[in-house]
Amino acid sequence: MKVLLVGFFCWIMLLQATAQYKLHYAMPVIQYKSVFFTDTAMVSLKFEQPGTTIHFTTNGKTPTEKDAVYTQPIVVKGQSSTIKAIVFGSEFLPSDVLVTSFYNKGLAIPAVTGTLPDAKYKANGLNSLTDNKGGFAQLNTNWLGYTNDTIQFYIDLDSKQTIHEVALNFLQDEGSWIFLPTKISIFAFNNKLQEYALKKTVYPFTNLPGKGSNCVFTSLRFSKKISTQKLMVLITTLKKIPDWHPAKGEHAWTFIDELKVY
Repeated sequence: MKVLLVGFFCWIMLLQATAQYKLHYAMPVIQYKSVFFTDTAMVSLKFEQPGTTIHFTTNGKTPTEKDAVYTQPIVVKGQSSTIKAIVFGSEFLPSDVLVTSFYNKGLAIPAVTGTLPDAKYKANGLNSLTDNKGGFAQLNTNWLGYTNDTIQFYIDLDSKQTIHEVALNFLQDEGSWIFLPTKISIFAFNNKLQEYALKKTVYPFTNLPGKGSNCVFTSLRFSKKISTQKLMVLITTLKKIPDWHPAKGEHAWTFIDELKVY
């Protein structure tokens, strides 16, 4: 009788362990040329395990099995769009949510001048800010890396333009000492006064660690549209890494790879 009871309890524990550690599907594979596009972008999703389907949304909501099933490349358009996708099937639990955002490349920027990056992370110089090759959350060759206290960029649009927003793409990877800046300000040149006037300020740094390596597309939208030919971007970096980090007190890195004007 004791043997039967022991066997019964072992069977119950096995069932509980199986239920507790049931596996999830991997996330689908996403393929695209760049997260920055001119008119439209084509985005493909793949997951080749039989008996599974990929469900996706483009409205910012987390997909359910009631949402669209992926069958052909997704056409992305507009100023920006976020694709979220999950693998569903009968053998395992649904995958984690794949999230990728895409952005229109905005107005043409003939040239950007200003603070040069560190020699170790110089990519293609300041041309990397406008080449539309960014948007990948890894330390690839297109990121510009800085340990300066402040970073300044000057944008000349060649002619006066009506604009409502400036956006920058940063890398957040605290494990590599790469933190978001503490402050970003946008100034527009006033021809009459012959000086730059402050138009918008945001504070991206939150002192909370991110999960792994992430691209953070930071938008500065003006309260009303402005007309100008020249803009100045002033970025204040994190001078002391927070106490929760192993490198506390050290100067953080700031990584940027794209600058857009809308």
